[in-house]
Amino acid sequence: MEHACRTRLSRTVTVAVVVLLAALLSGCEAAESTNEVTVAGIDYAFDAPDTISPGPTAIAFENRGKVLHEMILVRLKEGVTLEQVMQGVQGGDDPSEFTEGGPGILIAKPGEMAETRLLVDLLPGRTYALVCNLQDEPEAPPHTALGMRSSFVVSGTADSSSGG
Repeated sequence: MEHACRTRLSRTVTVAVVVLLAALLSGCEAAESTNEVTVAGIDYAFDAPDTISPGPTAIAFENRGKVLHEMILVRLKEGVTLEQVMQGVQGGDDPSEFTEGGPGILIAKPGEMAETRLLVDLLPGRTYALVCNLQDEPEAPPHTALGMRSSFVVSGTADSSSGG
């Protein structure tokens, strides 16, 4: 019986060590290969880098404003600018005519960070848009109309440092 307990304990310790080593090693790989970027929302603008390196990127959202904000991230179709999107939407066009892929959305209360981050594989040479469509009151204009919109270009190499 004592031998069986020692064998079970030995196996448990071995499994725990293997799991711990795997977690440590995967954490090192993720830290080396994933860019970290924080975008700040203020009333009514984004503080975001103009350029970000390509590759896997974890994007955090911090609300430095006094009202609730969201950060919607979308990849623009090649050759499309954020101003073209805004003009098109104001003219009644569907925003999906200017974007590709689904949007990522983070929401943060005033003075707080969003509870999660977006993990995005940013494509080299592409432009991504950030918008906040929330309204302070039902009859108020959306935050995008108040200037809460921005874009960044993905350039450089995956090893370059990102803003944030």
